[in-house]
Amino acid sequence: MKKIGKLLGLFIIILFITTNAKALTLSCGVTLGNASTGESVKILQTLLNKTEGCGLTVDGIYGEKTTACVKKFQTTHHIAVDGITGPVTCTELNGTASTPKVAGSRIFVTGSYVNLREYPNVNSKRVGYTKKGKTAIAYGESNGFYKIKYNGNYAWISKEYTTKHMIILDISDQTLYFYKSGILILRSRVVTGNRGNHDTPKGYYVMTPSQKTMNQTLRGTNDDGTTYARKVSYWIPFIPERGIGFHDASWRNDANFNLNTYLTNGSHGCVNMPTTSARMLYMNLTDKTLVIVRD
Repeated sequence: MKKIGKLLGLFIIILFITTNAKALTLSCGVTLGNASTGESVKILQTLLNKTEGCGLTVDGIYGEKTTACVKKFQTTHHIAVDGITGPVTCTELNGTASTPKVAGSRIFVTGSYVNLREYPNVNSKRVGYTKKGKTAIAYGESNGFYKIKYNGNYAWISKEYTTKHMIILDISDQTLYFYKSGILILRSRVVTGNRGNHDTPKGYYVMTPSQKTMNQTLRGTNDDGTTYARKVSYWIPFIPERGIGFHDASWRNDANFNLNTYLTNGSHGCVNMPTTSARMLYMNLTDKTLVIVRD
């Protein structure tokens, strides 16, 4: 009986821990900011204490100390620093509660094969190489080079073959990630080209602000030979010669933006976005930006 009692007690403890672990997932459907209160703020404060060690009092009040800790988290994880817990910050917080912190700025490789050097100059010993589309954290910079980690050691990569402005489009995940100046400022669900007959072309593209326009009518031909004309507020082409780009899709409701829509009801090759996301992408596209489309 004592053994059964001990096992029962252990089960209750495990159940308690599991239940509380599940509770420590912050709902990303509501934006939290200064003066917010309640259970969601308590969960936020608990997660911040775990990831950033801020020593916040878990009182459910989003005050100055909570705002400061949110800014610290955003800086650490390369998110736009505003002290507000919106969808991007919330998602990162839920996903990185047990991830070690890093410091520095995120960069992306634009050259096909780029040499990594022992020291920040082109005549230094080559210690390895990296490929286009790879990402790294820059821990410093000198003489036109960024300092990054490579195989557990530091190495140097020429700035000439990197960028801090990047759009990553994951087709299999139906998600777009927009980095500006090395900071993730937008993560959005999308609907890409209809799988099998209008696939959004995978590859690497360079997009410039001069390509974007507002209030356009997109025209084309359906598979049955009929034509279509769709009015969009934000048109951001990344393969302009083929008429393929990012744009809002007011004809789709929120439920359409999921993992499976593109399998049977995708676009003609463009990347459909919720209007708010398309607007944010449009307004923040102010620099030449590398676009990576991948599975």
